[in-house]
Amino acid sequence: MDVICFDVGGTYIKYALLSQNGEILQQAKIATPYQVEGFQKVIADVVDELSNGRRLAAVGISMPGYINPHTGYAERAGALEYLDNRNLIDLLSEKITLPIYIENDANCAALAERYSGNAQGAENFVVMTIGTGIGTAFYLNGGLYRGANFKAGEYGHSRINYQMKPNDTLHDIFTTRILVKRYKELMGINHTVLVNGEEVFETAKNNPDVESLVQNWVQWLCVGIYNLACTFNPEKILIGGGISANPELLPRIQQQMDLVDERWTTDFHTVIEPCKYRNNAGILGAFYCVQQQSEKMKI
Repeated sequence: MDVICFDVGGTYIKYALLSQNGEILQQAKIATPYQVEGFQKVIADVVDELSNGRRLAAVGISMPGYINPHTGYAERAGALEYLDNRNLIDLLSEKITLPIYIENDANCAALAERYSGNAQGAENFVVMTIGTGIGTAFYLNGGLYRGANFKAGEYGHSRINYQMKPNDTLHDIFTTRILVKRYKELMGINHTVLVNGEEVFETAKNNPDVESLVQNWVQWLCVGIYNLACTFNPEKILIGGGISANPELLPRIQQQMDLVDERWTTDFHTVIEPCKYRNNAGILGAFYCVQQQSEKMKI
C-alpha cells in the first residue's frame, strides 16, 4: 500500500505520495500555516486529496524540533512554536484515521542516506547539514541515537571559540548564513540583496579577499568536522545542505582537514562525502520511518 509523507519546514510543507517501494508517485508543496487549526487542516486536506480511492498504509512526517517518535510529543517544533509542547500524533489523529509516524527532520535525512543514499551498509555515521543553521544526526551502532530527551544532534549549539567569542555557537560561525553575511559586509552589498553560497565561491576565484574569507570559513567548518570524528569515530561523515552541492566544497574540506590536527591522519581519519539527498531527504526519511515503525508493530 502507498504512503503519504510530509517534510514540514518553517516556510513550506513538502509532501509526496510514495509507493510501498519508496518510489515518489506525486509530490508538491504548500505554504506552512502558522496556527494549530491551519496545520491540522493542511495535513488532513493533503491526505484527503492524495487518498483518492487508494489504499494507504500510513502517514509519515519529518519536522524540526525535539520530537519523541514513540509518542508523537514535540517539546519544541522548530520555527512552528505554536506546536511546542503538543502531541502531534494526537493532534492530527483528530482529522486523520491512518496511522501516523513522526521523526525529527535531521534524523529523517540520516534514515534516507542509510537506506538508499550514501550511507548504505554503514552502521556508524554522522549527517551534518549546513544552511541557516547547523543540523546533525547520529546513526550509531545500527540505529538512530536520539539522546535521553530526544535532543541529540543539536550540535549547532556547541561552542568552539569560547575564549574569543564565548556566546557564539556553531550556528554563528560556519553556517551558510554567516558566510553570506560576511561576504556582503566585505563587498558592501546591502543586507536585503539575495546572495547564495554559490555566488560567494564563484567570486572567490578572482577576488583574493573573498578567497581568504571562504578559506577561513572552511577552516572553522573543518574544526567542527574534526570534533565529530574524534567524538563518535564514525565510518562516514555526510555533508548536507544546499551548499554541499557545490563541487568545490568537498575538495576544500579534504585539503584543509590534514591541517586541522596531525591526529586526523594518524588516528581519526574519516570518510567525508556529500549527502545523496537534499530536497527529498525529509520525505524519503519519513517514508523509511514509516517502514521501520510498521515493522516493529508486526513483531
